[in-house]
Amino acid sequence: MPHRKLRLVAVSTLALAFGPQIAAAEGLFERDDASAGPYVAIFGGAAFLDDGEFSSTSGPVNFDASTGYNFGGAVGYQWPVRVLGVLRPRSEFEVNYFDSNLTPSGFNFAGGGVASGAQSGVSLLLNTYYDIKIAGSDRFTPYLGGGLGVVFLDQDAFQPAGIGAGAKFASSNDAGYIGHFAVGLTYAVNDRLDLYSEGRYVRSGNLDTDFTFPTAFTAADRLEGVSANAGLRWRF
Repeated sequence: MPHRKLRLVAVSTLALAFGPQIAAAEGLFERDDASAGPYVAIFGGAAFLDDGEFSSTSGPVNFDASTGYNFGGAVGYQWPVRVLGVLRPRSEFEVNYFDSNLTPSGFNFAGGGVASGAQSGVSLLLNTYYDIKIAGSDRFTPYLGGGLGVVFLDQDAFQPAGIGAGAKFASSNDAGYIGHFAVGLTYAVNDRLDLYSEGRYVRSGNLDTDFTFPTAFTAADRLEGVSANAGLRWRF
């Protein structure tokens, strides 16, 4: 009997000591099946990438980037859980294509003129977002999140027209990691279809560009900038 009483006292002591923490942990997550399940999304918008800055043997040279565009699609899953009562996580795999024109500067071509160029790329990303459920708002849902992945860059720069028949003097076909942070707002058209708008900050690791002018050299820079997108999301 003394041993049984001792065990009961010990269990009661543990319950008093850890009961509040267990209850709080259970309160972190709650089941929420509303809108849970797979979905697909498409999007597109404007891309505002920073200028490329390189160090050549004769000094700094730049690739001035114009406003470009990007578009893509994603396959995702809305998890049937709510965190802290307001955050609903979802995960997705995304494919994104971007394109913009370049104006190389800092190069002294014989005969003058303005060089031209272009860059494009494809990124593959694994994203996680958190939809923020606001009491009394059934249609509008803000969200935030981000993703990591790999980008494949295709970049070319050409001498001014009339000089070497516009010969290519720089190019890149490099791959590296890329990541982004996003904030957005979703509007629920109905139980299956969403409209959304989103702003992103994007940054990659260093990517190599090979130059043949003024002398042959290789220099590295990263992709960095922001994009403004709008899209559609269908839930199954």
